[in-house]
Amino acid sequence: MADLPVVPDLVDVFRRFDDLPSVLDDVLALKQRPKTLWLQEGLWHDQVGHDAEAAGLQVVMDRCLMLEHARLR
Repeated sequence: MADLPVVPDLVDVFRRFDDLPSVLDDVLALKQRPKTLWLQEGLWHDQVGHDAEAAGLQVVMDRCLMLEHARLR
């Protein structure tokens, strides 16, 4: 993520459960942080959610971004 030319507003995570803490570490290592950490459908990690919220991020877990976008439209 550090190599991205701009900081995204949202990090949409499609990784295995065991990888979620390292994804959060990558997000928190950024000089500028995204506003939201989104864990896709089937992903839930209490510690990652707690740590992300404590760092000021909004957290969404176990939701499909595409389905939520369609539902809200």
